[in-house]
Amino acid sequence: MIGIALDDADSVRTFLKAHPLGFPVLIDRDSVGTALAAQLGDAGGGLPFTAIVDRHGKLVETREGVWKPGELEIRLARLTGS
Repeated sequence: MIGIALDDADSVRTFLKAHPLGFPVLIDRDSVGTALAAQLGDAGGGLPFTAIVDRHGKLVETREGVWKPGELEIRLARLTGS
């Protein structure tokens, strides 16, 4: 799992100090992440946007908006057979 932040690097660092995450967060300096999200189905540019890709590189699911607590974990467990 990776996150792609659209804010400036200083704002992201400040956020991550207050809210540590268990995955890397990339800074989208050149709108590459925004373009990738659009290619994956986020045509409207809504945030947050999630794209789940399986180990073979196949796009399995996309979602614009917030996941309910535990919901993403359930989806990933189904994908991995856990």
